[in-house]
Amino acid sequence: MSETGTVVPLALGMAKAFLLMGTQPVLIDTGIPQTRGKLLSALARQRVKPEDLRLIIITHGHADHFGGLDVLRTTPGAKVAVHRLDADSLRTGRSIPLEAHGFRGVLLKLMIPPSRKPQIAGLEPDIILDDEFDLAQFGISGKVIATRGHTAGSVSVILDSGEAIAGDLLTGMMSGGRPQIAFWAWSREKSVESVRRVLSFNPGIVHVTHGGPFDPAQIRSTFGL
Repeated sequence: MSETGTVVPLALGMAKAFLLMGTQPVLIDTGIPQTRGKLLSALARQRVKPEDLRLIIITHGHADHFGGLDVLRTTPGAKVAVHRLDADSLRTGRSIPLEAHGFRGVLLKLMIPPSRKPQIAGLEPDIILDDEFDLAQFGISGKVIATRGHTAGSVSVILDSGEAIAGDLLTGMMSGGRPQIAFWAWSREKSVESVRRVLSFNPGIVHVTHGGPFDPAQIRSTFGL
């Protein structure tokens, strides 16, 4: 029987990863390459070894989400799952190019030059996600859903416990803690549609990688939903 899964945020500096403690641990995202040591330490504090992981879900193809995969693939164990539209980022080890949204996005993009080198050694994902993916086979009561917007292949995790993990669909950075569409977004319109989709599952809390977590009532108020 699958377990609901308890969400454990793992602070990795500029980004968070999330550990789901079901019958066996599942990891959502892995931080940037430079925080691999922090990732291993954070897992160890939860008494989780890399070889204990059954599944690693990458919410989208940016290096602050897949950058720790190298240290987690040194032993057999977890399968890596990513949406089909972002899968090439793992195959090449390179981030999907940033799409600036709004003045802050343009400014930050100018300040952060794109990297031309792979951030990790390329790997072939084990599981290619599409619109929905049931997590019951991995001991978690919940599913992965497509939430296009930040990238074309962004995904979120919806748990039966009432928790949602939405990656970079929303951010609280440089906003006084209020939820907003990420400064880099492939499509703001698709992002808002995906926010609606996440809220349609009536989560009690929405976790995100940068900032948060957010109360769904706050999200609805911010976007007039």
